[in-house]
Amino acid sequence: QPAMHFVAIMRSVCGAKVKTSKEGVGSEIHEGMWQFAQLLGSSGVHAVAQDAINIWIDMRPFLDSPDFESEANTWRVLHETYCVLLVPGSTCGVEEPGWFRCSIAG
Repeated sequence: QPAMHFVAIMRSVCGAKVKTSKEGVGSEIHEGMWQFAQLLGSSGVHAVAQDAINIWIDMRPFLDSPDFESEANTWRVLHETYCVLLVPGSTCGVEEPGWFRCSIAG
């Protein structure tokens, strides 16, 4: 299942190297988001840091089909099955399905 593959990548990247806990509020969280985007990239998942607390993750390869219905289904599976909550790009005005925003809340 594509969502499970993405979750495995996120767990390996997050568990190994990125600190995003509240103890790192400030520049450490900012650095963590840039690092997270780079680590996802080195794991084969394209990610672009938008700013200090947001990155965009290209999950088009993990969609069952290239449409917004598949994006919504992927979001639902990630949230309900794996407790991963990302923001679908369609809710942020992204015109191409498959982009998700990942944010750190402090």
